Amino acid sequence: RLVSDWSSDVCSSDLAPPNGVTRRTVTYSGHGIYTDYANYTDEYIGVKGMTASDQGSKEQDIVLPSAVGYVGKAFIVADESGQLRSDQHDGQIIGVKTTSPDKINGRLSWSLTTPYAGLTAVSDGTNWFAY
Repeated sequence: RLVSDWSSDVCSSDLAPPNGVTRRTVTYSGHGIYTDYANYTDEYIGVKGMTASDQGSKEQDIVLPSAVGYVGKAFIVADESGQLRSDQHDGQIIGVKTTSPDKINGRLSWSLTTPYAGLTAVSDGTNWFAY
């Protein structure tokens, strides 16, 4: 081919990320419950921003899109802060929730409550299954 013929070259936007995983970070800030919605293009969602000095209950919710029609689609949700804790009055958790009528292991939501906890949810085309 000619040196100036670039028509067959691969554009960098056509390439997958180096490790093959689409990664996104969600940063929790403030108090109370914050909600973020996962997209079908997401694969790994890391949650940061919770600190040991935070007082009061805090929850970062990640809402999964519908599992219907997406057999094999997987999401990984992980605590990157290392500050999760389950405490009735002073807990810091990540809630992974579904879009109705989907379920995760038969439930509407799943909670991550220990430092650096993670969850992988995989669609069977109807619901999410977590491990």
